[in-house]
Amino acid sequence: RKRTSWGLNAMVVPSEIATFGFYANGTSDDYPDSLFGVTSSENPSATIDVTLTPTEELSFFAYYTT
Repeated sequence: RKRTSWGLNAMVVPSEIATFGFYANGTSDDYPDSLFGVTSSENPSATIDVTLTPTEELSFFAYYTT
């Protein structure tokens, strides 16, 4: 198997109480010696998240991944 991996992370902090993040990664597999079955595979993934911290004692976090 020959595998290639990649990734990207970005974070934005527009204020003291809010943080937004974006994360993307993936792998690409090639099976050059495979005569039958799977010969290649792509596996991308992306996540967005938001964190809100209105006070030192309270924090909210939400995310979505595909």
